[in-house]
Order: sequence, then structure tokens, then C-alpha cells
Amino acid sequence: MYTLEPINVARALVEATKLADAPGVYPEDSNYKSHASVDALLDHVRSGSEIPIILREVTYQGEYICARMERYKDRIEISVNSNQDEKWKRFAAIKELAHLKIDTIENCSPYGDERIEELCRRGLLGLASEKNHPSKPATQSEFLAEIAAIQIMYPYRRAAQDIEEHMEKRVPILRVSLERQMPEHYVATALDIEYMTFLNAAFQLLNGENSKAGPS
Repeated sequence: MYTLEPINVARALVEATKLADAPGVYPEDSNYKSHASVDALLDHVRSGSEIPIILREVTYQGEYICARMERYKDRIEISVNSNQDEKWKRFAAIKELAHLKIDTIENCSPYGDERIEELCRRGLLGLASEKNHPSKPATQSEFLAEIAAIQIMYPYRRAAQDIEEHMEKRVPILRVSLERQMPEHYVATALDIEYMTFLNAAFQLLNGENSKAGPS
């Protein structure tokens, strides 16, 4: 088994926050209150790529594929399964775009970190990865991209602020899902105290790096 190093999680979160802060992804000075723009995110990722990135919808047979990325010498093709609702299509596209910013060779080994395994057992992480790879263990890269996609669609600071604003009441997951155009499953994950504690531990590694992603 391999270990998903906390520093890799932290770096993925920082990159995800940079993507969330890219021009047009969220309205300026909105404090992440609206939903992320996939088009603006795609434009930003394309601007840093040396080869064209093609994002399209296709129809896959079966219910498991969320999206697929194929890398060629002269282009990158991201195919999102059209047999999903809009929230899942958005999550799948953002997750694949996140891959392009956070993937490293070291992240392509099977996961083995106990904290990740516990989050998977509780169903907080792994759903998108399981849909894409139902017959084999997900790689660290898959989980990091999943975490990054959550951070882009519902940044930690926004989720923490929503919890604080609702005080003793629970944040309305369905309403947030509609507002952010994000699967309810991952809204619930972003608001889960164990998941937030997990992210907070990663953020603590970046205290000396002036991270804007989360608490310092």
C-alpha cells in the first residue's frame, strides 16, 4: 500500500484554490457565493497548456463512467458522459480539468492513507472515482482531483462561513446544491466536520507559505 502524503493534499488544495480564483470562475468580490463557471475554468486551463484541450459531451454505455481524459501528443480530449444530470456533468468536467493542474507521477499509485480510507468508508470521497473505475482501486491522483473539484466548486472558506452563518441549524444541502450547481453528495462532503478536519490538517502544513486556500 502507498501513502497519500498530506503535503500532496495541501498542494492540490492550493492549486484548486488558484483555479477557483482564476478570472471569471467566480464573479469578482463574490466570496464564492455563486457557482463556478466551467467555461471560465476551461479557458484558464487552456491558457496554460501548450496543446489544445477539447472538452465535449459523449454518450457512454453503462452507468459508471463520469468522464474520461485522453492525452495525445498534439491534444488533450476530455469526454464527459452526457447521461448524467447537469450537476454531475459539471463536477466531472471540473475534476478532469483539475487533473491537468495537479497530476504527478507519484500520485498514480493506489491510495493507502488511513484517513482517506475512512472518508471512503463513510462515503464522503470516492463516488466519482468509483464511477470511473468500478473494478480497480482508485489512484491517489483520482482522490486528489476529487478533493480539488470539491474545493473549486465549494471552497473551504465558503463552506466554513456557511456553517458559521447557520449557527445551530444545518446548512440546507439541497439549496446549496442548486445554488452551486454541484452534486448534493459533494455538498454534504464539503460540509462534513470530519472532512473539514481532514482538510484543515493539510492546510496546517502550509502555514509558512501564506496559503489562501484555507485557515492559517
